[in-house]
Amino acid sequence: MILVSVAKAHLQTVNFPPRGDWTELCRIDRENPYVINYRQMYLDDGTTTTMVFGGCRTNALRKISTEDKRMVGAAVRGLLRA
Repeated sequence: MILVSVAKAHLQTVNFPPRGDWTELCRIDRENPYVINYRQMYLDDGTTTTMVFGGCRTNALRKISTEDKRMVGAAVRGLLRA
């Protein structure tokens, strides 16, 4: 699994071909909702991995509270167990 928190424009530089579309993993509801998405990516050896993306401006996941980070972590853990 690859966890990424960067400006959305940086996702264009990822060199792994996607396997499907981005899917919403979880959402933090507020005036400007913060959405965590994921998608499968093909690796060079033909296997796949999951990329989880949440945007950022200056610091990774700085936009969300500690409680929200725990909720995101639980959602990611659920992906790993699936």
